[in-house]
Amino acid sequence: MLFSCSKVAASALSSRRQGQSHSWVNSAPAASFSDHWEWQLHVIKLARSNVFIAMEQESRFALIFGGIKKGDAVTLLKQLYQRVANHFIWLNDRAAWLSESEAQLAVGRFLQQNRYFDFVLANDRSVQAHINDVAWQLELVAEQAGRLPQDDDEEVDFEERVNSLLRSVRGGDYFLPDEAFFNLFLRRYASVSAAESAQIKERFIAWQQTQHILWQVQQK
Repeated sequence: MLFSCSKVAASALSSRRQGQSHSWVNSAPAASFSDHWEWQLHVIKLARSNVFIAMEQESRFALIFGGIKKGDAVTLLKQLYQRVANHFIWLNDRAAWLSESEAQLAVGRFLQQNRYFDFVLANDRSVQAHINDVAWQLELVAEQAGRLPQDDDEEVDFEERVNSLLRSVRGGDYFLPDEAFFNLFLRRYASVSAAESAQIKERFIAWQQTQHILWQVQQK
């Protein structure tokens, strides 16, 4: 995986050891990187704590991570890889697309193909604009609750909500980040076809419509 880092994220991924500075962030990706999965990283300060926001560049699927110590990329990566795999499994349960064994095989391919990673100092303005919106949404949640999400469950709850909001890239068609992420994961690690991708999108639309109907019933 290739992580493009804002200057703030690069600073959060640096530390000093025995008087020497150390950073996980490079000026350019390693020459060996090809067909890498690109994510963008940013850090905001909320409640005197650093919160990492990771966003997949194509789907604009967002993840948040609080409580990461300065320079601790190992913990960040461990949590991020686990969160990516978990979201895929949960979304597959929603779409009922792959069997449990097929989904586990897809997760295995994801982990195998992304066993190498790199952090680089780079910033896509379009992705950053959507990250800024996620940061604003998180600030609202923290203000209303009087605190940040406290654990994985609360962070995942926020991610599920923010990734179900419609987005558009550079004036294009609107899409749902969760559906786009799930479709992308399947294309990369389960070899789904274009026709199958269209069917998956229809399933997500049907699920959203069902959820809306259920919400309307609950309001009566």
